[in-house]
Amino acid sequence: MTSSDASRPEPRNDDGPGGVPPSGPEPALDLTRDLAQDLTRTRTEGPERGAGIGAAPSLPAAGPVRVVLGRFALEAPIGSGGQGTVWRARDRVTRSVAAVKVLPGLGPDAVGALRREVAALRLLRIPGVVPLLDTGAEEGTGNGIVAMQWIVGERFGARTAALPGARWGALAPTVVALLETLSRVHAAGIVHRDLKPANVLVDAHGAPTLLDLGIASGVALDARGGPPLAGTPRYMAPALFEGAPPSPATDLFAFAVMVFEALTGELPRPDDLGALVAGEGLGHGELRARLAASAPPSIAEAFAPVLSREGHGVESAEDLLRAIGAADEAPARALAATAMSLVGSSRDALDLAALQGFFQAEERIVSHRSTAARLLGEVCGGQRATLVPELARWLARGIGRVRGGRLVLEELDLERLEQWRGQRTFVAQQSLTDTWLAKGISGLTERTLAETRARVERGEFREALGELPTLVSVATQLARNDLLAELLESWLLAALVAADRNALALLLHELERSDLSGAHGATVAAIATAALAALDGATVRATERLRAAGEPRSFALGRSWHAVDVFIARRRGEDEALATALAAARVWASKQPHVVPELDTWEGWFAFHRGDFAGALRHHEAAAAAHRGPRRAHALLDAGAAALEGGSCARARALADEARAVLDGQRQPFARGRVEWLARAADYRLGVATAVDEELVAAAHAIGAPHVAGLALLTEAAVAWRAAQDARAATIALESARLFEAAGESSLAILPRGLAAVAQGARAGSERGAPAGSPRASTAAPNQPPVGLDLRAAYPALSIQAAELWLRAGHTLEAADLLHLRALWRLVAQWDLAARREVLALGECAAVAALCGE
Repeated sequence: MTSSDASRPEPRNDDGPGGVPPSGPEPALDLTRDLAQDLTRTRTEGPERGAGIGAAPSLPAAGPVRVVLGRFALEAPIGSGGQGTVWRARDRVTRSVAAVKVLPGLGPDAVGALRREVAALRLLRIPGVVPLLDTGAEEGTGNGIVAMQWIVGERFGARTAALPGARWGALAPTVVALLETLSRVHAAGIVHRDLKPANVLVDAHGAPTLLDLGIASGVALDARGGPPLAGTPRYMAPALFEGAPPSPATDLFAFAVMVFEALTGELPRPDDLGALVAGEGLGHGELRARLAASAPPSIAEAFAPVLSREGHGVESAEDLLRAIGAADEAPARALAATAMSLVGSSRDALDLAALQGFFQAEERIVSHRSTAARLLGEVCGGQRATLVPELARWLARGIGRVRGGRLVLEELDLERLEQWRGQRTFVAQQSLTDTWLAKGISGLTERTLAETRARVERGEFREALGELPTLVSVATQLARNDLLAELLESWLLAALVAADRNALALLLHELERSDLSGAHGATVAAIATAALAALDGATVRATERLRAAGEPRSFALGRSWHAVDVFIARRRGEDEALATALAAARVWASKQPHVVPELDTWEGWFAFHRGDFAGALRHHEAAAAAHRGPRRAHALLDAGAAALEGGSCARARALADEARAVLDGQRQPFARGRVEWLARAADYRLGVATAVDEELVAAAHAIGAPHVAGLALLTEAAVAWRAAQDARAATIALESARLFEAAGESSLAILPRGLAAVAQGARAGSERGAPAGSPRASTAAPNQPPVGLDLRAAYPALSIQAAELWLRAGHTLEAADLLHLRALWRLVAQWDLAARREVLALGECAAVAALCGE
């Protein structure tokens, strides 16, 4: 089993935990239409305490069990309204609770709101925003389905009502955390547009989660005909009633109203539509006085101007963080003291290599520490004197968290820092766009497009993907549909070849929020959506979405379409499907005026699937010779996987090292994760990996691909088991199985689950790696293995190893599995039985051999 093996995943889709709770019935407003029944507006009132998921209002009991999207068993309704019904559901893939919106009879307005919400949640996979789990249509009904994480908490401000005189102390951590989340949401180009207490749930530790992005939108296009004014009147900024477009500032006004309400128990303006439209409300002095009764003077001074008739709104969440004192330089000075101890004795220059130790962040897979040090050095101009103010800006913007004198960074922090090299405020961005429009400098866009296209072909995906969103925005503003089509094609190809989920999600988000209609945009969206489904193992749905698009005529889109088609077939692991997809790709490629550089890769996948590892190695090495950068690295890794399965472990190790050198200095977590797995798997099979690589275990989740992380952890679990570290082996193996199942690859999970069963039992009859023929079948009372052991769905050698481990753990096998094992044993009889595989050598599978009559 390798990371390039199509190991029969089940047709499931899982992005991780995800769901949305009901919220209170706030009055809605749309100045052009009646949105009382809009799918994102009307709700059933939840209880004040415990509001949200986990505390359901009284509703009719649910009927018979109903499963949607093939995985969510609806258990009970927890909220309903014009938008439909929110259900508590059980996720049959992850065995966790989820919240599922069932949206019947979607009209055009409801469809638009649903698309915006899904697009925003796809993009905002960040702490503090409810994660999307899955979306689609319910079979046979046409109902829209959105599944998200099950969130337990109270609506914003619920706790402060019982704490007169001490409200700010209780509210402060939540306010700061929510501002940091808004900073990240706005940095992604999204405005929530309906901030209110019911759309923010706060857990027992004060951590908020932002909900309901049904009318969320991007900023750049709202000023030129974005969606109509909509929201909850009592929280809407006066500028919106005057015709201004939604912006981060209007979100922050709504946030300030929420804080005022939580601190004082009242609203800062009359709760009357006419008064709100007329702009009535308290003046600066009265607002400050009322706030000061429940909060420190500095807090009153910070929020009063945002809310007053005379005041001006803040431009960014960072501004408000700084105003309330959450962004002062004291923490930055403390951090800088640590940093200064690392950067050397020079008065001026920063020692960037030493500065890496200042950051507590993953380095091996994602290169967080070295990237952060480089970016800090760039923005500081290499000067020590600028370190403190720059760190203060990072903290104010919600970049990183202080822990033990170090700055803890996550992937999103690094993405934002990279964007800030050329980042401007939303106002400045709009001004720049106006300048572009005035000058009509489409020639510059064309030149930049040519440079970006060249980057894609060279495999410089991160650089290209960093440029494409801006270019798409400019092409849209200039109404250059010809340029826009090429940009979308380049974006799609770069995201596909890099297997970059975030880039695909951002592309879909851009298509949704910009309403880029027409056949071309629809085809790009269908291919990207199919790719995301395939990456999650939902191959049936991926195929449906790809077929619905139809095979495109353009070379660029045809290239992407066939790449996804072959990948889906590879993930399905069915001989006929892969042969059919590859044959179609060959016919298509033969008709093209250009060389199709991916064809060798597709041929290599097909050869690998047939067990022709030598042929797969040859094709993938040919692909590597034709590519540069990350594309070359992926081809080398595919070649290494073929070498590994062909028994050439030393060659696989050399190819892993070559790919590592290609990726040096690049933030390519998926490729770097594959490198680490391939190198460790080769070392394990060569017998030189004798101790668990704990650093890799800790970093596995940073890979961003559950199946690759699962492979890496499976190898480390096997190493632990060989070293007689049974408890550690069981823990790592169970996490490996969970990752495989989360990726929809339950057929791979049988091996780590079998290893965990043996390690947990630590039976006397479970010798590790004893010579072939040694007695190993357990004498314990026979019992059936847990549900999920399907030996007929997995790769032959994997099935044999899994069966051996189940037998060692004291389980028996069903008659059908025994018949299947006997056929597999005859199949592998000519293989090298002494060669160690994922966990065992086939020659170590004595219990299976005995059952097969060997």
